[in-house]
Amino acid sequence: MQSKLKMLSRRNSSAYREKLNRFKDVDTDVLITLYKDIEHSYNDINQALKRASVEQTFYFAADAKSCKTTLTEIKKTLRARGDKREVNGGVFTK
Repeated sequence: MQSKLKMLSRRNSSAYREKLNRFKDVDTDVLITLYKDIEHSYNDINQALKRASVEQTFYFAADAKSCKTTLTEIKKTLRARGDKREVNGGVFTK
């Protein structure tokens, strides 16, 4: 049982490293711009969710989750690089 847990843990950490590597060669300023664009889309999707039908809610929720995941990946990538800027209402501050 513990060996299965260790194997799953290794697999998850490997997937995590791959996600961080996805933005490895992207310039920091480009990442920040990408973050702002995705955050804007995320906010728009959340607004649309408030007016969505039951069928649309499923798709909008999936899109919102994808945006949120990517935003988290970008923040972690910036932190891993040692970037000290923080997101404050969509604005990166030093």
